[in-house]
Amino acid sequence: MNTFRKNYILILAAILLIVSAPTKSFLQTPTQAGTTITNVAEGEYNDDDGTTFETVSEPVVVEVQAVSSVVVTPDETNPSEVVVQNETIVREFNVCNSSNQADSYTITRASVSAPAQITGIFYDADDNGSISSGDVEITIGQALTNIVDPNSCIKILVRIDTNDVSLNQDVEIDLTARSNDTGTVNGPVEDTGSILNNSGRPAEFTDPVDPTLIPSKLVENQSSYISSKNEPLEYAISFKNNGDAEARNVVVSDELPEELSYIAGTLKLDGVTLTDAEDADEGHVIGKNVIVRLADPLIPGEIVKITFKALVDGSAAPGQGVVNVASVSADNAVTAETTQAIAVIDPFGTVYAARGGASSPIPGATVTILTDANSGNALPIPSGQGFEPNIDNTNPFLTDNQGRFAFALRPDQLGTPSQPAVYVVRVTAQDFRSRLIQISLSPAGNGLFRMVVSALDGLPVAIADGFALTENDVEISSIADIAFNIPMFEETTIEVNKSADRIQGEIGEIVNYRVEVANTSVIPMLNVVLRDTLPDSFSYAEETARILRGTAETKIDPVVTGNVLEFSLGDLASGERFSILYRVRIGVNAKRGDNYNLASVTGTFASGEVVRSADAKALVRVSPGLFSMQQFIIGRVYVDKNQNNVFDFGEKPVVGARLYLSNGNSVVTDSQGLYSIPAVSRGAQVIALDPITIPEFHVLTDNRSRSGKDWTRLLRTPLGGGGMLRQNFALISTKDENETDKDKAVVKTRLAKSESKPKVKPAAKKRVFKKVAPGDLVIHDFSDGSVASDPAVSMDISVASGWSAKLELNGKRVSDKSIGTTRKDPGNKIVTFSFVGLGLKPGPNKVRATALSPDSTEGNFTEIEVFGRGPIKDLEISSARKELQASGRDSAKLIVSALDAWGNPAQDSSVMIQTSAGRFLDPNQDEKEKIDSKSTKGVFNSNLNPTKGITSEQVNDTKREIRVNLVNGVGQIELISDNKTGVAKIEAADGKVAAETEIQFTSEIRPSFLAGLAELTIGKAAPEMFNRNVEQTVRAHVQFFYRGSIFDEKNVLTLAYDSQQPLNRIGGRDRLFQLNPLDQLYPLFGDSSTRFQETESNSKVYARFDRGRSYAMFGDFESGLENKRLVGYGRRLTGGKVHLENSRGDSITVTGARPDTAFARQVIPGGSLGVVQLRFGDIMQGSEVLAIETRDRRNPELIVSREILSRSVDYNIDTSTGTIFLLRQVPTFDRDLNLNQIVATYEYRSEGFESSVYTANANKHFRSLGLRLG
Repeated sequence: MNTFRKNYILILAAILLIVSAPTKSFLQTPTQAGTTITNVAEGEYNDDDGTTFETVSEPVVVEVQAVSSVVVTPDETNPSEVVVQNETIVREFNVCNSSNQADSYTITRASVSAPAQITGIFYDADDNGSISSGDVEITIGQALTNIVDPNSCIKILVRIDTNDVSLNQDVEIDLTARSNDTGTVNGPVEDTGSILNNSGRPAEFTDPVDPTLIPSKLVENQSSYISSKNEPLEYAISFKNNGDAEARNVVVSDELPEELSYIAGTLKLDGVTLTDAEDADEGHVIGKNVIVRLADPLIPGEIVKITFKALVDGSAAPGQGVVNVASVSADNAVTAETTQAIAVIDPFGTVYAARGGASSPIPGATVTILTDANSGNALPIPSGQGFEPNIDNTNPFLTDNQGRFAFALRPDQLGTPSQPAVYVVRVTAQDFRSRLIQISLSPAGNGLFRMVVSALDGLPVAIADGFALTENDVEISSIADIAFNIPMFEETTIEVNKSADRIQGEIGEIVNYRVEVANTSVIPMLNVVLRDTLPDSFSYAEETARILRGTAETKIDPVVTGNVLEFSLGDLASGERFSILYRVRIGVNAKRGDNYNLASVTGTFASGEVVRSADAKALVRVSPGLFSMQQFIIGRVYVDKNQNNVFDFGEKPVVGARLYLSNGNSVVTDSQGLYSIPAVSRGAQVIALDPITIPEFHVLTDNRSRSGKDWTRLLRTPLGGGGMLRQNFALISTKDENETDKDKAVVKTRLAKSESKPKVKPAAKKRVFKKVAPGDLVIHDFSDGSVASDPAVSMDISVASGWSAKLELNGKRVSDKSIGTTRKDPGNKIVTFSFVGLGLKPGPNKVRATALSPDSTEGNFTEIEVFGRGPIKDLEISSARKELQASGRDSAKLIVSALDAWGNPAQDSSVMIQTSAGRFLDPNQDEKEKIDSKSTKGVFNSNLNPTKGITSEQVNDTKREIRVNLVNGVGQIELISDNKTGVAKIEAADGKVAAETEIQFTSEIRPSFLAGLAELTIGKAAPEMFNRNVEQTVRAHVQFFYRGSIFDEKNVLTLAYDSQQPLNRIGGRDRLFQLNPLDQLYPLFGDSSTRFQETESNSKVYARFDRGRSYAMFGDFESGLENKRLVGYGRRLTGGKVHLENSRGDSITVTGARPDTAFARQVIPGGSLGVVQLRFGDIMQGSEVLAIETRDRRNPELIVSREILSRSVDYNIDTSTGTIFLLRQVPTFDRDLNLNQIVATYEYRSEGFESSVYTANANKHFRSLGLRLG
């Protein structure tokens, strides 16, 4: 019985354990509450005898009681999903009844890791796993009405806002449910479930390869593709989910632009073709919208590729960029746009001949985008990112063989909608006019831009997407690059050149004219007419006109209407040329001076456009010939030995005599005593002989007339001009014949004394030979530190008789074969060896001489250092005279010294020496050869002629640059002064070694001299009135020239006055600051006299006061600032100038003038365009100076170099408008990256005080510091 009780207890405990213990494993169905369990135990026993005993227990009845049990799942220990910041998520819990009876439950607790928050708990009534309208929201602690059967579950949805959860943060969501049945054995029970998530990156759509890039879209596998019209293009969209969360409900949408049309049946997803209809598959097309909706979420790392084809519309504008962008979206991801796939439709512009249209492209034209119109700097654009034909995207670009060009810009170079970017396009092509076109760019979205084209040069532009011309601005919309058609216009559609066979002509002469005409346009020209306007009194010679086409010459007759000849030439093919030749006679009423013949051509093109050439000019300068009123003066100055007023055979000419006109112009006689003044004005003339320039003891012959005793002569013709004026000056000696011969001897003696004596080498010291003790030696002529005169020297060494000498040069023994002579002296018992041909190197040479005994045993030795002369290392120029009189005949001897690196005289060579003023005499001529054989027969004033009788033509033959030979490191050259005051800057140079000095030319100190003329003309019929074509009854004229000392012999006054001149005005004439060579039209007179203009002034007055180096003046002068390195101002003016200077060269200069013109200086940047507009027009002819100045890139205030440009070679100018046409390219930088600029200075017509000019300049020398300020 005890056994059965034990079994009963065990069975009951087991039942209770099974029923009451909660578990999350539902492998077995729990026993329902109220179930009765009956258990009977049976036993059987066999004893030793084999007897069997059986027994049955009493039944045990057990009733299963109700037990509460609940399980909440899941219960995660590892993250199951990824959440992202600021996301609303829903997580599902299962509350399961694991008890043995039906029960209801209460949600007692719910929590989530901060900062996430639970925003709602719902019973999933429709069991769809998402919160919907039918779901019941649950309140914490409120019992649910749902009755859950055993082994069944209900779904609880928890809604959570993740907020700003940290990256990689674990987000734990806990939910606790409690049973509601209190009548169970164990009472209400509860369980908690947990969902563990991790915070990661959200779903993100990126480029498949580079996660830093947005999704990719390509056209023909390129980001941009050059397309033609009606071309099918394949587009590809590729992207990847680069986040940590899967992307849900992914949709790709691609709205095609209007220039593209979808090609049916071409849509593919990852290589699988999709239908175009909206059906079961993932893709469809609605109109121009291509849509793909992915069926499954896109897991992290998964890549999608979509392809389709589209057709380019045939009406797309050339150069237009067709931009296509798709979008990728998802429920839990930010919508991403793909990259732009740009199809550029024919993205190029064409440079073409305007009149030829599309059929006339211009290959090889240079197209440049400039930052602005002034600087001329090319716009920097991204290299290697261009379109065909400019794939490299270079700027500037040469058009291809079809005249095409293109440029691609960066987005930041396109401006803004409110402030467009403005650039200038410059186009140049051979034989065509340069174009300047402004383009204004503003973004139009999608990487495209809007461009407005307007001409800066006044020429038409092409319409958008065409070749027709328009004068209006042109707008081109939605383009991807700088590409538009640019019409070019020929430099001259009609080229006309006219020439005459002579530039000088006289009345009655025939002039042959030649007119060349060419059609330089690209199309034929119709109805061509040449009109030629002749100057007054020029008349066409009948039947002389011929037209030359190729080799065929035919007669042509013009229609003559007054002075106009009109030739009808018919049609002229493109590129055709011909010439017309005819003759014209100069009539008696032709204007004296310049006469221009004007020719022009007109024609029409097939379009109806009428064109006219520029006027072609041919100049003929007409002189009256026999009727000219211009005069010239010739004459001779000589010694009239027999006093017959005729220059007879054997009589001597006076060389170097100076003669003055009353206007201050002078002439110096040549070696024959001859002089000539080729051009003097009409009317009476006064010429005077300067008495200080004639030989001593000579005076004028009186010719038994009062005027014969005067140094001045009055010259005139009965008509007041139009003839040759001759005036000789005859001199006689005031001594008798013997005295004259003696005087000649004196002159010759003075010449002989003044000749430079040849250098005579000083007599060599007589050698003293003494006895030399055995073992000793003596070196003759050289001592320690001696300087050898030649590179190869001889050296004498004396030793005792029977001994010999060993010589070493720079450590090497000199061979005994170099002993030239051996001299024995029995009296002194010595032997002298002469070593010859010893080659010395420049600089120090070590010489060692050793005495050798008869058995070659060395005795005593002597070591010395001998210097060989090296190349020039240092130069010096010196002169005993620092000032010369500006007489044209004063001179100074210059000494050029050259030293080598060791301070010794340099090797014999030569140096180049040049001067900025004055002239050099050739130092290699013997002084006697300087005087021409004929001139030695002449006489001259030796006291006042330090140049020792050098004649004027010989002075003219000398140079401002000459090579001087150096002997023993010294050379000499003689400098002759100019006739003008100033500074002669003298420089000697040998390679990089140079030296310089200055010599001042001061005013000539002389006795007073006056030449003048005063005349009064009465009556309108007087020749003077008729010749000048004036309506006057009385005319007075005063003219004089004075030079001489005033107050003090150191003060020199020069004064000239001419009442016919205007007062400080040009009077309608261009300025001429020197003798006008165009007026010197007379033939050579057979003399070589020298002429000077000493009183240059465009005013009535010329005045100058000199004292030493200082002076004050009124007249024509140069500003003197044109060569300043910091500020250059070069101009010739009529006004006042004061210059103060001491003997040290310190100076102050002040000038002031008020001319009829104003001065302008304008800086034009290098790299400027071919046409430059100056600030002012009405420019005075010939006043402009254009120079290229290169400034140091580190110190822009310093000018590195300055190059003057030449008119008609480097540039042309229209003086009326002030327009400069550059004929050469001036780069912005030189090869060292120094800044280039063009500096233009010019004078323009002006009135008022704006034409006033004042300058000041000062210099101060600090010689101890080697410094000059100024």
